[in-house]
Amino acid sequence: MNSKKTPAKAPATPKTPAKEPAKPTDPTAGLVRPLAPNALKLVLDIIDNAPMKGSDAQLIIGLKIELGRVAGVQQSGQ
Repeated sequence: MNSKKTPAKAPATPKTPAKEPAKPTDPTAGLVRPLAPNALKLVLDIIDNAPMKGSDAQLIIGLKIELGRVAGVQQSGQ
C-alpha cells in the first residue's frame, strides 16, 4: 500500500488588489517641450548658411516649417 501523505495546504492569505497607476495631472506631461526661440533661430541660421542644391529646396522648406511648428511659431497665410 502507498502510505504517502500529501502535505497540508497553507491557509489562504488575502491578496491586496494591484494599485492603479497614477494618472498625470498635466495632460501635456508626456509631450516634448517646445523648442526655445533662440534655438530655433540658431538652427534656421545654420540651415540658411549650409550649402545645398536646388533639388533640396522642397525638403528644406518642409524642415523649416516643421521646426517652426515644433517651436510653436504661428504661421500666417495657410
